[in-house]
Amino acid sequence: MTIRNNELYRASLDGSGSCGGTSLVGHGVIHDLLIEDNLIREDVGKANQTCWGIAIAPAYDGTAESYNNLIIRNNRVENVGNVAIATGSCIDCIIENNVVVNQQSFGVSAVTVRPFGTNGEDAVSSNITVRNNSISTTTGIGVELTEGSGHTIVSNAIQMTGSDTNAYCFDLSLAPSSYAAIDYNVCGNSAGQWATTTANLASWQGQGWGANSQAAAPGFTSSTDLRPASETAVLIDAGSPTLSSLTDFNGDVRDAQPDAGAYEWHPLTEKLFLPLVVK
Repeated sequence: MTIRNNELYRASLDGSGSCGGTSLVGHGVIHDLLIEDNLIREDVGKANQTCWGIAIAPAYDGTAESYNNLIIRNNRVENVGNVAIATGSCIDCIIENNVVVNQQSFGVSAVTVRPFGTNGEDAVSSNITVRNNSISTTTGIGVELTEGSGHTIVSNAIQMTGSDTNAYCFDLSLAPSSYAAIDYNVCGNSAGQWATTTANLASWQGQGWGANSQAAAPGFTSSTDLRPASETAVLIDAGSPTLSSLTDFNGDVRDAQPDAGAYEWHPLTEKLFLPLVVK
């Protein structure tokens, strides 16, 4: 199944005209679902915290649920509630090249993989890859992955724009052996913390993770335009050379030293389109 090129807006409105549900949701047993190139958005001040963007996750009591080979990529999710992209009980799944923007007064978990079931009958997530996502939010959690094992979290670019000391770049609170790779991520979070389990990147690196990660503003064009502002942006060439996505949000091929985040900077292409000046 493929869900592609849709715009979802003003989902599940409550009595006040605010979004109160999930725009794109799936439950049950699903194989080989591709969700790509969709725009999911709400207006600032018109989403409450039960308004979610994309959620492919367990919800049925007494029924075993699982999701195999799910791919969520190249979507833009704007100003939804406290979860933008979520899954659980997901096996061999990829979440890549998504753009998440949150300007609501409350925080968002931009990319979330967690146990949603309550009775233990659902599959346990394994081999999840979360890579090359661009995230800008006032507060919340950039990437949360707290279920299963064999996970890879690389080449994400995150900017926390607010002053909340409880903002976290990452919630990766499983045992270290649950993660295959965590590296080459960039996060600017001057008020908050690097992760829920450690305050700063240096402490994180002391535990053996993120030797090539950077605690710095990625260099987005703005808080809503998450393309690199220039070729000097921190995210340029900051992604994993071996584990990044092969193409970017626009379908352009990444070079040998990929950028962190959803967009790859192509300086030669930029120069080709400079205006011709005849003297």
